[in-house]
Amino acid sequence: MSRPLMIASVALAAYCLLDLAISAFVAILWRTRATAPADLPPSVRARRVMLLRLVPSISATLITIAVVTPAFAIFEPHYTGEAAGPALLLLAGAALAQIVAALARSIRSLMLTAAVERQWLRGSSTLDVASSMPVFAIDAPSPIVALVGVFAPKLIAARSIIDACTPEEVACIVAHERGHLRSWDNTKRWVMASLPDALHWTPIHREMLEAWHHAAEDAADDSATGGEEVARTELAALLLKIIRLAPQPEWNSAIVSPFVEDRGLERRVRRLVRPELEPPAPLAIVPVMAVTVIAIAVVAVLASPEALEAIFEAFESLVAFGR
Repeated sequence: MSRPLMIASVALAAYCLLDLAISAFVAILWRTRATAPADLPPSVRARRVMLLRLVPSISATLITIAVVTPAFAIFEPHYTGEAAGPALLLLAGAALAQIVAALARSIRSLMLTAAVERQWLRGSSTLDVASSMPVFAIDAPSPIVALVGVFAPKLIAARSIIDACTPEEVACIVAHERGHLRSWDNTKRWVMASLPDALHWTPIHREMLEAWHHAAEDAADDSATGGEEVARTELAALLLKIIRLAPQPEWNSAIVSPFVEDRGLERRVRRLVRPELEPPAPLAIVPVMAVTVIAIAVVAVLASPEALEAIFEAFESLVAFGR
């Protein structure tokens, strides 16, 4: 095997091993459910859950690029015909398959979102509302109100929904979706669904996405109401009104932030009506601690030539394993 191909194979194998280890670490942290004060803002909860979800793939990538690959490249002879063992090839193949699968999910999601957007915008008209984002009224067989798109989201609202709402209610819908827009929630949703890590294939991934989704919805609700009691009650009533008008469509993996959906509706309404029942916020400190520990470890390894040589020897053993 050529030297560049050997280095690439070692890098992929390192990513696979690191990803498995860090994903397991994150899964354990998630299941421990470290809690924070109940008054932690939803926007902070959403941000910290997302940070924790990013830890496996980002940490594995950084350590592979900044530590393992340079260590192997420094000590690997320039002229070698060394053959790779089956263990290295298996790990490298698994990492490559995972990266390709993540890339395919990412592209498929973008394509489906663009197709849904084109379909909904066909024959649409612009709504004259005070908003920092485009708002379109559409004729849809299934009434829908949602922010659609990844990088340039647009608010789509069925005319049947708009006709059934007062101007104040339409303004409330726009304010809620503006909260999602300002937080880049659609982009975050797409990123988390496209991560190339082992955690994606576990129930932990779905649990974390669900926790992030609820926190993001709560943050958008707070953005729309400003925390005022009357506004919160009116938004709760509007959610129940819209859910009766709009049966839940199938998104088919498109990146969409609907104004209201059956999933978590009861929890959301209860929180608006009785904010004192705000649940404890999970994982307030753990993400920062995890990232800090990993960063310190990387710096320590980079500062030690002996450690780099030990890493090279470890991966040389992996290269030879099973030959």
